[in-house]
Amino acid sequence: MGLGRKTRRSFGNRTVERRPRTGRPVYPFGGPRDSPVIHPDLLAILACPLDDDRPPLRLEGHYLVCDQCGHGFAIVDGIPDLLPEDAIPPERLKELLSGR
Repeated sequence: MGLGRKTRRSFGNRTVERRPRTGRPVYPFGGPRDSPVIHPDLLAILACPLDDDRPPLRLEGHYLVCDQCGHGFAIVDGIPDLLPEDAIPPERLKELLSGR
């Protein structure tokens, strides 16, 4: 096995690559599997479901935030929860982002 080669290990339905020398996992998009990383191409097409003119959402911590209405949407297991009934009100989102 060369220094630049990667190994693959399967755990149930997921495969994690590891670099032989460091043993560190190699994740898609550069983050751990449970991080709220969203591919930039996906983020570019996501829009707020609460506003009629569908403004874009921005990533802030573990949430997608609408700058127009201020509501937030959680990212659960790397998947944005954009259901209008699950939207986080602006006041509560500020508390969550400040860590209270």
